Amino acid sequence: MTVKVIAIRSQEGWSLLDAPHKLFPKTGEVEVRLLPASRPHQNDWVSFQIAQKAPRGKWRASIYRNLLPFLDLRDTGSLDALRSRLTEEGVEGPDHAGFWVIRYSEDHIIKLTLMRSSDNRYRMATGEHFYVYIYESEFMYWMPSNEGKVFLYELKRGIECQQELDWSPDEGYIKRIVRAMSGAHDPSAEAIIGWLKRHADEVTGKVGTSPEDKLAAQQAARSGELAKRLLADKRLLGELIDALLADPKLLSHLESETQSIAEQERKAIRTSLMNDLNQEIMAQREERLSEIDTRLKLQEKEQLEALKNQLEQEMKSNKLALEQQAAIQQAELEAKLEARCNDLLQGLDAIAEQRERLEGELGKINVQIETGHHTLAELQACESQAINEIERLKEEAASIQIPKSVRLESVLRFNPSQNVPILGIADMHQAIESSILLTSAGKERMALFFALMLAGEIPVLHGPETQDFLLAAEALLSSGRSVRLEADPTVITFEDLWLRAGTQLPTALTHGLELTRGYEPTTILAVIERAERSGARFWLPALADRTRRGELPRRCFICITVEDVDCDEALAIRSQVPWLEARGTIAPAAPTLAPLAFAPANVRQLDPGERPQDISPAMTAVAPFANQLTLANALRLARAATEWTRLHQGTQYEKTPAALIEFFMNQHGQASCTQPKS
Repeated sequence: MTVKVIAIRSQEGWSLLDAPHKLFPKTGEVEVRLLPASRPHQNDWVSFQIAQKAPRGKWRASIYRNLLPFLDLRDTGSLDALRSRLTEEGVEGPDHAGFWVIRYSEDHIIKLTLMRSSDNRYRMATGEHFYVYIYESEFMYWMPSNEGKVFLYELKRGIECQQELDWSPDEGYIKRIVRAMSGAHDPSAEAIIGWLKRHADEVTGKVGTSPEDKLAAQQAARSGELAKRLLADKRLLGELIDALLADPKLLSHLESETQSIAEQERKAIRTSLMNDLNQEIMAQREERLSEIDTRLKLQEKEQLEALKNQLEQEMKSNKLALEQQAAIQQAELEAKLEARCNDLLQGLDAIAEQRERLEGELGKINVQIETGHHTLAELQACESQAINEIERLKEEAASIQIPKSVRLESVLRFNPSQNVPILGIADMHQAIESSILLTSAGKERMALFFALMLAGEIPVLHGPETQDFLLAAEALLSSGRSVRLEADPTVITFEDLWLRAGTQLPTALTHGLELTRGYEPTTILAVIERAERSGARFWLPALADRTRRGELPRRCFICITVEDVDCDEALAIRSQVPWLEARGTIAPAAPTLAPLAFAPANVRQLDPGERPQDISPAMTAVAPFANQLTLANALRLARAATEWTRLHQGTQYEKTPAALIEFFMNQHGQASCTQPKS
């Protein structure tokens, strides 16, 4: 069984443990193997010593002692007064029923059972035999607990019983004596009956009014009753036994019952002997363990001494071997040093020859330096003229004024809807599935579209339903709004996406980027329209590199549209980013339902949360296609699979759709898209 640990014993005594579960993880309990005769009950106290930790994680006790609740009634003075008090008056103070050790004098204790009566006082339980022992103060403990001090007493093993008391009630006492002594042919029965009568008559005539006389009167009455019962039972038993012995059937039944009683007694004796044997085995086991421990310590000491001597001998032999090896190495080093000196001397001669040759070359270089000085002077004069020309051009550029009527806010104003519900990634999948504008294929395409943009990709949309697909995405992603940049031949570099060439005015993308970084960030869907009309092959790699590295705000989602998919510029960027065809994504009834779908109450805004830093769980999605992926594409696929599983809560990485994986397979040309930033 397991016991709950409450206190620990030290030289100062018992002290309460603050956190037993830390000393004995996890429950703060210890396993104690109690003997069957112990019959443990709830609230019993046990002291024990820790032996070892069991394989299943519980601590096990090697030695234990039962501790009984202790009650100090030394003011009682005698056993008769104690019996009277415990049977008639009762006591207050015990907090539970069961076995108790009671101190009734300065040097004696008694073990008995207390039961709670109807008046909430505790009285002695009915029994036959109680045992008296010598009181030893060193075996009385007080135990700290949450309710206060608890006084306990340990009955040490093998303690000698000083007295055995028979405090059974009068009726039971008389019946037991009668059964024992009123045999039909017992010659001592007549003498005992006569003696009890005389004792009752003599004592009754001497009874007074003192407490001692009252006890004597009780004893006399008890003796008289016993004599009457013996006399009556003797006659009745004699007649009954004679009648029973005359009947063969009853005699046979009596013999069988006698054998049954003998068998029961035999089992009780065997159980008692087994209990004694178990206790003896436990004692011998503890003694044997102590002997083994002593032998192990002695053997350990002898082995340590032998190892010490062996180590000293090995150190001496190793020292001698090291000295010999050092002498050999020193001779070898001296030979190598001499050979090295000879090589250095030969090298010095070669260096001297090389020095003479270099001095000749140095003269030639000096002549070239003089010529270089004249050339440098000419270049410095040209540099001065160029600087003057640059200053003049700056002054002319400064004189160009931008008309005050041009207002950036009026040109690039983006007014997101107010009080738009904000959805997390876990809720976006349900919003896509609930869209009334998309077909089933369109919903799958929209989920791929969102997963790619969340992973930092810049998907390219093409097909006749591209604009309708973008409108459906705006309603789900960015409050039904988007910022758009119409690409033209002036958009060549990465910087041209944010500042217009010539005027250097911020573009719509710049304004959208500012909104994603504002005091109240807004999710923006940025669309670069007709990218094939610009120098996309130049600005797209830089833009894709920054989005894949997470350098743009998390709420800024960028995509591209292409109309002419067969032109040279479209073919040049085909292998750099994923392409999605919008054909077949819009439901036939979408035009009819458009006013309802784009109503302010039905648009949504996505809050993507923080960018996932650990994408290692996506290895299960990447591993099956490792031989078809470059290193850069493997990282892109892992991030896209991570975002797809976040969008589809509860889905395993192994369920990543093939349509998403195919975007990154066998695209070796994409390696050039992830080069370091320029």
